[in-house]
Amino acid sequence: MKNKIKLFVIYVLLFLLILFFSTGCVSIQENKQFRKLANEHPFEYFFPSSNFFKEFSTIEEAYDYVNAADIKIWQLMINKRRVKGYKGKLSGTTIGNSPVTVVSWIRAQDRNSNIDLSTNDNIDLSTNDMVTSIRNAASVFYVFVVFYNDKIIAIPNWYLDNNYSGYREGNRQINTYNIVGNNYTVENPVGWNLKKAFQYLSDSPLEADINEDGTVGAKLILIPYRDALQDGQENIGLNLRQRLVWGGGENALRFNVVIEKEEDEIYINYLNEFTTSHYLNVSLQSGNYRFRIIPHDILDRPTEISASGWVSIEIP
Repeated sequence: MKNKIKLFVIYVLLFLLILFFSTGCVSIQENKQFRKLANEHPFEYFFPSSNFFKEFSTIEEAYDYVNAADIKIWQLMINKRRVKGYKGKLSGTTIGNSPVTVVSWIRAQDRNSNIDLSTNDNIDLSTNDMVTSIRNAASVFYVFVVFYNDKIIAIPNWYLDNNYSGYREGNRQINTYNIVGNNYTVENPVGWNLKKAFQYLSDSPLEADINEDGTVGAKLILIPYRDALQDGQENIGLNLRQRLVWGGGENALRFNVVIEKEEDEIYINYLNEFTTSHYLNVSLQSGNYRFRIIPHDILDRPTEISASGWVSIEIP
């Protein structure tokens, strides 16, 4: 009897270990992607100055940039502890002509004189002095404010020397922002992390619901965006592109996205891609399509039993 109990406990522990490992696979893959982007670019790519604007074509590009910039800062913060600020939903005037505009600023303060080292006149960004100032600072504050259509979010963070006492817990919740002369009020939704903040921006969830039978649920949504303006062009307004989204497959290593197009009443292969995300942006031309999602397990084997059914798409 004791041996049976021991064997049962071992099986349970093994199951929990596999579940824990597999659940983190997608997050690990995503983190590797952000780390790779952070290592591919110098600090000045992410923070060209203490105040700057960056424009992106898609929400996904901005999301990758913010995550990679966060890692780039973390790589400099030896012997500093991180304090995450409350993610904010802002109300105010939208800015920028690109689909997504990111406004950011960074401040590094000395322990004694409280000088804003990152904007001091003797800082020469071309010699990377801002990096040295940030490393030597007692406190570092930076924030990303992301504008998308009529929605705005703010993502603040702090790094502090372990013995620094100038920071107060109340600093985590910022009530107002002033950006290029415009004032913005802030609401801090409960439970918001960076991904949820970007989900709010995208005007639709990054994932679809799971089917009642436990298989992957999938659907098509349309994403509004503004074209980036070139010199001499007029604003042509909002356009639409498509996003395939799905829910479920939490233990999947990656997802196989299969799209077929109808030609002469027969469906033929149109696209076959892999992703670790729960969505894929596409630009389908007029016609009839169908798609399905096939999760791959931690050994990268397709799991047909959990795959979605075919979802029909009609693009007018």
